[in-house]
Amino acid sequence: MSQCHAVVEGNDVSESIDVGICFDKSDGVISRNRLWNGKHYGLRFQRECTGQVIENQTYANRLAGICIREGKSLLFSRNKSYDNNGPGILIVLSKGTFEDNEFTGNKEDGVQVGRGSDPLFTRNKIHHNSKRGILVFEQGKGTYQENDIFENAISGIALSNGDPIFQRNNVHHEKIGIICTERSLGVFEENDIHDNDESGVKVVDGGDPVYTRNRIHGSKGAGVYLIQSKGRFQENEIFENGKCGVVVHGKSTPIISKNRIHTNRQFGILVDAKLGTFDDNKVWNNALGTVEVKQDCVVM
Repeated sequence: MSQCHAVVEGNDVSESIDVGICFDKSDGVISRNRLWNGKHYGLRFQRECTGQVIENQTYANRLAGICIREGKSLLFSRNKSYDNNGPGILIVLSKGTFEDNEFTGNKEDGVQVGRGSDPLFTRNKIHHNSKRGILVFEQGKGTYQENDIFENAISGIALSNGDPIFQRNNVHHEKIGIICTERSLGVFEENDIHDNDESGVKVVDGGDPVYTRNRIHGSKGAGVYLIQSKGRFQENEIFENGKCGVVVHGKSTPIISKNRIHTNRQFGILVDAKLGTFDDNKVWNNALGTVEVKQDCVVM
């Protein structure tokens, strides 16, 4: 559909040779459709589309359930994108609001947000995907609030040269809760990151995120694990993790300040890095001690 306003409601679209429904420079309402088993995407929006997408199901498509390229002012609400061979949704060069949707059982990531994108994701359930819950890559941005992200195969949230904002999300029962790589930035505020199989938070390869007032607890590995990275961690509570509260390795130069780090099963803070700034933290009741600094490390 190109350059028109359309209402598409209550259809069952299957085995399309390209896309189940495609909006191209269009505006409209898409509601209560089933879009499944297509050769490419269930839904595709391109070239400044606007409109509302409500209570649709996209599943078992060969690529993504939903693809948005150059979308504008889109509202997605109460949709379910599941069991697709690609991601549940792919967003590139687009904005939009995504609220109360479910992305589950997809063969790649639940949500992928790439270059030039700045969406708002609120109150979505993102779980049981075969890679990551949310991947923000190639300088993608976005604001992600109050989402429930759990039981994805690799991690709940992954940044690969991304710069998003995550606030008040529940990230749990993952392999790694959140991983930041490849010079990623990002802001993480007031998230609950817990009960993960390895680390709650992992930052590698030059990642430089800011974590403020998060609860990072109950993981089997370290609460926070940093290697070859930067990052600022301030006013977080890091507790009851199976290894150390915070581990700093390699050429990492983080700033760790004003955190409460307690009741972890190894050290509160383990430093095996050349430099790092640790200021005004409260560290207590960790099984192997408060702070362990390896030889030749400089802690400021």
